Amino acid sequence: RTTAKKWQVPSQYRTGLTLLVFVVAVIVLYHRYADEPIPCTGICSIQDEETYYLNSINDFYNCVRRDPSRVLFYRIPKTATTTMTNIFSNLKNTKGTVIQPIPDYKYGIGDGNIEPSSLGSSHQRMQQKRGYENDYAFRLREKIGQSRNRTVFEGHTFFVDLPPEYSTAAISFVRDPIERLASSYYYLRHGARTATERASFVRRFGNQSLEECALSPGCREKNELRYWCSIQTLYFCGMHKDCDLNVFGIPEDTAFERAKKNILNNFLFVGLVEDFNTSVAILEQLIPTYLEGAKSELSLLYQRQEQSGEQYSAEGMNQRQGLGRENGRDRSRREMTKKEAEEEEKERAAETALKALCQVDYQLYDFVREYYFSRQEVCGRL
Repeated sequence: RTTAKKWQVPSQYRTGLTLLVFVVAVIVLYHRYADEPIPCTGICSIQDEETYYLNSINDFYNCVRRDPSRVLFYRIPKTATTTMTNIFSNLKNTKGTVIQPIPDYKYGIGDGNIEPSSLGSSHQRMQQKRGYENDYAFRLREKIGQSRNRTVFEGHTFFVDLPPEYSTAAISFVRDPIERLASSYYYLRHGARTATERASFVRRFGNQSLEECALSPGCREKNELRYWCSIQTLYFCGMHKDCDLNVFGIPEDTAFERAKKNILNNFLFVGLVEDFNTSVAILEQLIPTYLEGAKSELSLLYQRQEQSGEQYSAEGMNQRQGLGRENGRDRSRREMTKKEAEEEEKERAAETALKALCQVDYQLYDFVREYYFSRQEVCGRL
């Protein structure tokens, strides 16, 4: 009598089959729980009557609390955005949110790999840029539209218009243009990437001080200082044709007008680095379902950095070289030597040159400051 043998998986396939079963199980569980809400504590919803206002300008103007489905944080480089992102991240477990980085928009990060001003020099390059923008905006809208509720998107990207049904609150920060430019200028030479990459950047773009570079036509053109001191305007302007650069590689007045319109109509809040603590407090009031506890979290960040001997946020510190000062003492307190007088004259000339280079962003910055402080007294009483 013959006995049927029990079928067994050949030994050489057992490991692979086990791994396959595990992967399938993980995929099934992911799709089962991916859309499940993460537990939230504290303020987790807001009554409907408090979210009556649909226009974001009304929310900030009237200090109305909102509970958007998503938040999109436009991170303009060197505007304390790392600190703000850390606050969002540190609160995600208690507020039940998800932090989702988005790809960098390559014309807005200033890493030396892209020369934005050259894009205005030929029709072909402009068409290439337009194609990239259309593809980038499409992918970002798709990513946000397919995301679960209570997601915070953050990244270095120009403004992208989103459908109202996405219920996405846009936020950002601005900074004094020269201070922002200086922070970026020195960071790329002394704080970014690896030592090898920094050395390569310096070989390509030079290692002069920002003041020296501003007074040197060759240096400021090589480093595209005018473009990078118009970048805040371009972030808020977005990818519209109004934001295109002119033949000199800088945005036209139409860019400022569109940036201003976007701030008023499409941004829940734009804060100031110079008033960062109060800006965070106002944001906590506006979107407590995401940022309840933000003020306390910021205090903890300060404490940790103080204990570790670090200065609070390199982004928020003045990176310039102390114009008009020597060893912390104002030169006006004593009679200057001839050499010091020449240095001070050079510093004043550099300051004038930088303000001219940053004219576009100062126009935007002054507008944001005026609007911010017109509401800060009301919204800042927390």
